[in-house]
Amino acid sequence: MVEARWFYGAYTPTLEEYLENAWISVGGHAAMVHACLLLGSDVDKLAFLIASRLAGKSFTGLLSLPV
Repeated sequence: MVEARWFYGAYTPTLEEYLENAWISVGGHAAMVHACLLLGSDVDKLAFLIASRLAGKSFTGLLSLPV
């Protein structure tokens, strides 16, 4: 969300601002993928696909998912 505000506001963050936000952005995706893997066989193919796309592309990955 912060990256979107920076982008649409034409704002260039400082390195400190960027890194403060980056660890949250990256950590959320990694935690979600690990949680899906730890659930074992209860995770269906679509749920894993969603988690994989989010980890690789951020929010824009949702736009290309089949409904």
